[in-house]
Formats: sequence, C-alpha cells, structure tokens
Amino acid sequence: LPKRLINNNLNYTMGCINYSGVLLASPGVVRSEDEYDNEEMEEDHKTSILYFKAAQSLVEWTVRLPQDENISCICLGDNWSAAATNRQLIRLFTPQGLDYFAFGFPTEVVSLASYENLLAILYHDSFPFSGHQCLKVKLFNVYTFQTVLETTLTITPKAKVKWFGFSQEGALYAQDTAFVLWAMANQGLWTPVYDGSANKNCWRIGVREAS
Repeated sequence: LPKRLINNNLNYTMGCINYSGVLLASPGVVRSEDEYDNEEMEEDHKTSILYFKAAQSLVEWTVRLPQDENISCICLGDNWSAAATNRQLIRLFTPQGLDYFAFGFPTEVVSLASYENLLAILYHDSFPFSGHQCLKVKLFNVYTFQTVLETTLTITPKAKVKWFGFSQEGALYAQDTAFVLWAMANQGLWTPVYDGSANKNCWRIGVREAS
C-alpha cells in the first residue's frame, strides 16, 4: 500500500487498517450534565469524530457524531465500517461515510472486529465473578442484519482481553493480559494456542493460521 501521512489534529485514539484504507476515531469529551463546558478547548475536540482515508483512491470522509455521543471502539470491514458509542448504539457506515444503520446494544461493548460481512461484538455479559471476566461474543451479519452466532469467551482466570480479532482465514482469536492466545474451535469452545509470556513486549497485530 502507498504510504500516507495523516496529521493527528483531532485527538484520534482509535484506529483500524486493512487493504481498503484506514479508519480513525476520537472519543470526544465525556462529561456529565453537572459539568461546565470547557470554553478553552477547541470545538473539534469536544465531539467524537470518525475519519476514513482510502488506500488506493482519493476517497476520504469525516463524520462528526452528535454532542455527548462518544465513540468507544471501531472496526473497518471491506465495504463498511462500524463504531460503538456510549449511547449503547452500534453505528454502521457505507464506504462513502453514510450512517445507514444503527442498532442498540444492551450492555457495554469491549471491542469490535470484522471479517468480510461479519461484525464480531465482544461485550460484558455480567459483572465480574470472583475477579473473573464474564465475556461473550456476538457475530452479526451486516448485510442481512441477522445474528449468526453468540457464544461465551474463555480467557485466563482474572485476566482481561488485550487483543481481539479474526485471523486472516476468518477464525476468531483473543489474547488476554496473561499473554495467552485463545482460538475459537467451536461454539463455546476456546482452546489456548500460544503462550506469549516469554515475549511480553510484543504488540499483537493479527493472526495468520498458515504460519
């Protein structure tokens, strides 16, 4: 892909990249009703902004979310993108940046991942139990608007999810803060495939099963 320089003038803290381009997002300002508006802060930094820049063309777009709706996580598909917000909404966008569909999600979203037409939603199913995270994954088809699969996620006891996503072949993986990489072998069945505790300074960017 060609090298592109993008200046971070809008406080981007989230990003996704694939062969179609790069998707960036800023969280905006999270404030309660009792707080005063910070007049010294620039207006562009007060609201959440979603920005896309194509890899092979000049297409780029920017979407500014309504005030007090803050983006918590994003993902970039082949012909779509998604953002989860604090309004308990997951918004879907076209390749041109049109907000064409939004649906409510009943609990806090931890992370999003994409593979072709599938949107994977990682979320808290309940409060932690004895320090153990209670997490689930919902697979959603963005073309048919149907749930394909919903299953629990197994991770190391008292650990948290550090990385979550699909392999290049389309299988779901998750790495926890104990540095164990888990693969979903079947619905509700996760198997540890790699112990990364010897390389704690590595930043996982993806999984390739053939390697």
